[in-house]
Amino acid sequence: MDHVATAFVLILLLLGSAAGALGLDTLTINPLGIENPLTGSGENTVLNWPMFHHDPSRTGYSESTAPENSNLVWSFRTGSYIFSSPAVMNGKVYVGAYDRRVYCLDAENGENIWSFETDGAIYSSPAVVNGKVYVGSRDHKVYCLNAENGESIWSFTTDADVDSSPAIFNGKVYVGSYPRVYCLNAENGENIWSFMTGGRVDSSPAVVNGKVYVGSYDDNVYCLDAENGALIWSFTTGDFVYSSPAVVNGKVYVGSYDDNVYCLDAENGESIWSFTTDADVDSSPAIFNGKVYLGSRDRKVYCLNAENGENIWSFTTNAKVFSSPAVADGKVYVGSRGSNYGNIYCLDAENGALIWDFAAGGSIFSSPAVADGKVYVGSFQPYHRVYCFGVKYGVSVSISPSYQSGQPGGTLDYTVTVVNTGGAEDTYTLTVGDNSGWATMLSENQLENVQPDENRVVTLSVTIPENAENCTKDNITVTATSHTNNTINASDSCIAHAIILKAIIYPTADVYAFDGYSRSQLKFDISDIPFGSNILSAKLWLYRLAADGWDGSIVLNRVDNQVWDGAITASEFDAQTLTNEENHASKFTSHGWDNLNVLNQLNVDHSAGHTYASFRLGWMNDDGSEPSTGVRDGRFLAIESQSDNLLIVFYSKEYDGRDPYLEVTFENFIGD
Repeated sequence: MDHVATAFVLILLLLGSAAGALGLDTLTINPLGIENPLTGSGENTVLNWPMFHHDPSRTGYSESTAPENSNLVWSFRTGSYIFSSPAVMNGKVYVGAYDRRVYCLDAENGENIWSFETDGAIYSSPAVVNGKVYVGSRDHKVYCLNAENGESIWSFTTDADVDSSPAIFNGKVYVGSYPRVYCLNAENGENIWSFMTGGRVDSSPAVVNGKVYVGSYDDNVYCLDAENGALIWSFTTGDFVYSSPAVVNGKVYVGSYDDNVYCLDAENGESIWSFTTDADVDSSPAIFNGKVYLGSRDRKVYCLNAENGENIWSFTTNAKVFSSPAVADGKVYVGSRGSNYGNIYCLDAENGALIWDFAAGGSIFSSPAVADGKVYVGSFQPYHRVYCFGVKYGVSVSISPSYQSGQPGGTLDYTVTVVNTGGAEDTYTLTVGDNSGWATMLSENQLENVQPDENRVVTLSVTIPENAENCTKDNITVTATSHTNNTINASDSCIAHAIILKAIIYPTADVYAFDGYSRSQLKFDISDIPFGSNILSAKLWLYRLAADGWDGSIVLNRVDNQVWDGAITASEFDAQTLTNEENHASKFTSHGWDNLNVLNQLNVDHSAGHTYASFRLGWMNDDGSEPSTGVRDGRFLAIESQSDNLLIVFYSKEYDGRDPYLEVTFENFIGD
């Protein structure tokens, strides 16, 4: 095996050992070539930003996608200034504030899940690992909280304020105070070791390859043994070192109040290069793709060559830059701090061009966190808010009409309109729910690749059961749910109403005999069917008393004349206007009840607002000649085939209670 292959295997073995020590499922190499102890066990580094500047190496880089515009998804107002930088883990945002509280917010909507109050202001940025939140406070304590509910697990008291942000690695908590660097047991908070510096330690330790790198107000950058705190080397700058070191590819990058950014050899602390800005460097460098990104109090954001410190580009902001850049998706995110004003900037990582900025209405000390396609950052004063920027997903649903009625067995169709109200393409799953169990169906159940502001239309069909009782209703709800984020959904509802209004109307007049021959005509009062109702069916029921086997057809006409009664004369009868003639074949072929569909004829009178509807009956000869006039049988409404000498007899109202009647079903929309 050659030396390169051997080295590669050794690296893999070392990484596997590190993963086992951390109790993690996997250990990956990120594009920077550094250890990442935060993958595995559900702690996905694309979805999460577990601690200050993302990881124990303090790289400030995430593989997450990142927003291309300043779309504000939500903001949350704390009780006071926010100096702390957010951590994001498992759909929650953790951040401290000057109001002494640590907050846990819902990453999707910014709602407060819990808060924990300490006895001092919180400048420290939380670290969230293995279900625990680690954070320092100006009450001189380091706290370990339950990430789900904020309950205190343990606390450790230091000698002074804890503004430093903890790094968690291999079951240990590394954090600074005045004048020490501490290593604590992550499970119980016991002090494993501490190292005395000559000043405040607000710098946040970086932990890489068994070493701890941290700055101090005694002007030094220290490299300590992560197991026992022994000093390995120190490097002296020209002023305070507030900046937190980033350690990548065997190099340590850190800023100083002497206006310089330093690149040091991680093994021995020797200076490789330095770059001079025009003011103090509080900002902690972010490292990605051979570049160093940082801010300065000279109002600039710099991009330097990681190998030699040459200035690749710089961008001038509107105020001093204390914030530490975050790099993701080819973009650099950083804040500026003025007197009660400041901006959040998004810059092109390659050339420093401004992509977008957002006026926060307050100065920005906090450093952005990038996770799951969103940017989270806090503001100092006067608004002290946590901001979330990202693609806003949204959907709306509307159903038209909102109400329909129909008869049992019928199907009602509704138009469902789904609109993508978010800022990115999305796919939606449509589901239907109801409270009566009627049959429902959508023409489509999934709408794919819906663009922002695009409308998609589907049809909702609701079938009213055959056995539905009169006036029963079903409330149907259609819900559209985002595939990108299943917490994003919208619904609308409609009502399907089973209406079975039925009118049984008996004749107010009938005529069936003039001078020995019949003229069969019936008149009905339809004034009880409300005007404007939708007539669903109209049947004229008659009872036949005759032998089977007749093969003729019944001819039915609407009588246009409203004014007539049983006293009508033959000449008046013959002078009436007939309309809407229909031939009903194969009717009344056997003894008993049968009906004629008179819906068309009845609708003419009902839609005109008439009080009455009249119908005339006749018989059509087999050869299609004119209807016969029939013969008078003194008791019956009779139509007779004189050619066949076959009597077709229908009961009239005078005989045995088997009266002709009109059966009408309708929907009454008035008052629904």
